[in-house]
Amino acid sequence: MNDWLIIDKIEIELIKKFVITNINKSNKIDLKSKSTVGKKSKQYNLLNKVKNTSLEEKIKTKIKKLLKISDGLEILNAWTVIGEKGSYHKLHNHFSNLDKNIICSVIYLETPEKKDNENVNFYCAYMDKYKQVQYFSHKPEVGDIIVFPSWLLHGVYPQDKGLRQSLNIDFKIN
Repeated sequence: MNDWLIIDKIEIELIKKFVITNINKSNKIDLKSKSTVGKKSKQYNLLNKVKNTSLEEKIKTKIKKLLKISDGLEILNAWTVIGEKGSYHKLHNHFSNLDKNIICSVIYLETPEKKDNENVNFYCAYMDKYKQVQYFSHKPEVGDIIVFPSWLLHGVYPQDKGLRQSLNIDFKIN
């Protein structure tokens, strides 16, 4: 599994400042057709704010290092998700055509305080080599970056309290 799902840390101070500065200048996304659920959930399109910036280059450099590639990365989508109590993400993937050259990244800017018995995890489901459904979950912390292929079914469990915010960027490997 480690060859297609990578969890690491990234310095978020500049990323968080960038997102906060640009959120008010960005279009709010209608969630009716999205996997994001919850009365206090919001998404903002940041594609045109992130493209061709030093932030894009910083994140590309980190992802290339994690994937151990020198190929170019082309940004396809960028958005931030803000969730409060009751927010979650239904199981979904980002591109249904199974393009192996498209990868997704999630950078956690805020996470709710969690107790050991709380389930506020990022999770995914996949088929192993024996065609058996397998499951993986991770309790994200501020500064976590998760990189995975676009075909991977994933989601986030409902949160009981607090604020969860992420910067999500999809890339095509050229």
